[in-house]
Amino acid sequence: MSNIFFLVLFLVLFLISIPFILKLRDKIFASSDTIINKLISEKKFNKAENKIHRVLSKTPDQDKQSQLHYKLGLCHENKNNLVHAIIEYKTSLKKSNGKDEKEIRTSLANVLLKLDKKEEALAQYLILLKYEKIDPPTYLNIGKIYYETSNYSIALDYFKKLIEIDGRNKEGIMYLGFTYKQLDNFADAHVLLKQSLRYFPNDPKLRFTLAKVCRKRHEYQDAHLHLDIAASKSQKYRDRSIFESALCYLDSNDMNNAILELEKIVQLDKGSKEIILNSHYLLSSCYNKQKNKEKVINELATIVHIDPNFKDAKEKLNKIKSEEQNDTVKDFLNDDDQEFIKKSCMMLECMELQLESTYRTQKGNFLFMATAMHSNENKNIAYVYISKNMDILKLEETKLIYEYIRAKNSNKLFIITVALVSKHTSEYANSHYINILNDVALYSLLQRVVTIKERPISTKFKNLPF
Repeated sequence: MSNIFFLVLFLVLFLISIPFILKLRDKIFASSDTIINKLISEKKFNKAENKIHRVLSKTPDQDKQSQLHYKLGLCHENKNNLVHAIIEYKTSLKKSNGKDEKEIRTSLANVLLKLDKKEEALAQYLILLKYEKIDPPTYLNIGKIYYETSNYSIALDYFKKLIEIDGRNKEGIMYLGFTYKQLDNFADAHVLLKQSLRYFPNDPKLRFTLAKVCRKRHEYQDAHLHLDIAASKSQKYRDRSIFESALCYLDSNDMNNAILELEKIVQLDKGSKEIILNSHYLLSSCYNKQKNKEKVINELATIVHIDPNFKDAKEKLNKIKSEEQNDTVKDFLNDDDQEFIKKSCMMLECMELQLESTYRTQKGNFLFMATAMHSNENKNIAYVYISKNMDILKLEETKLIYEYIRAKNSNKLFIITVALVSKHTSEYANSHYINILNDVALYSLLQRVVTIKERPISTKFKNLPF
């Protein structure tokens, strides 16, 4: 009986003491919480972490665990261990049961944004919109994420909401101006960005963006002023500012100053690849307006060398070369007979052939008999037929020329023509080992002709019966 009495007494006393034990536990936790907060405020994050882990191991309460994990997240965030901070904030959120959720979720979203995890951060910020009182930074960060992902219309709505609840939010005013600029509302952008200069006079992005707005408003003097300041404040904006300055000069029809600005960029050759390529491309346009064909070709060729996939530059370069090639070839084919024979003779030299005789057909085309240089043997005799016809090289014409040279005990024939070659002609040439050189080959030979030293050349010719 005595044992039962003592057991009952023990249970009664234990039940009576539970409230006191709980109060003591809370006091201990409160004391620990104070110590942890003090360590964090003193930036003694490693000591704070050690204390948190010791308290966590003795704390079964979910809410208190949530608070401790949140403080661990703060320690990691302040030490720039952002990945660990995210883990702790997520753990805290999971254990919070809704308590302090706003504060925890805000911290989580901010760290995600620091790691440039825009999509995840945005998801957290949007959840925060369910609260009755929304903090201005939430609207600001949502707006910035939409702005930086080019969703300008949505960004505009959030920046407007921010200004509604915090009309003096300096960063909000600036980003609202940035957004209006992206939406081509240059009037409102101009007002807001000029207002932002009071708060951020040395911000290169603000100066650069305001300059672009001024250019759109044809306020070129103001644009140049802002661009000069942007370039002086940031290496990142230096070449971009020079390029934008060139655009201002072009818009105001000041071609010479535009060229000077663009040449600064390409001569330094230290900017981004995109800026350098665009500078060369704009230079080619400027030189084209000045009708400086050689410089246009140089700029386009430089672009293609830097980036072979720059389609527009490649197409323009090919077009110019094609026009140049066509002009050179046309000039040659339209030369009078004497000049034509002189150039043809020099082309033969480029082919390592020496002229022996010249013949002219009744249609005005020429057949040249030549020998391989440094040899007078009959078997090295070759004939070069140059057709001035630009339409089509017919089979009958090819057969006629080939049968003629065969009668002269030669079977080596070159035909140079800019005309289309019919299918039957091509098949005949292949079967008889006739070499047909097209307009590209002719242009190449003519390019080499200019390197040959001129000398006296006989321009006499015999007329052929066909």
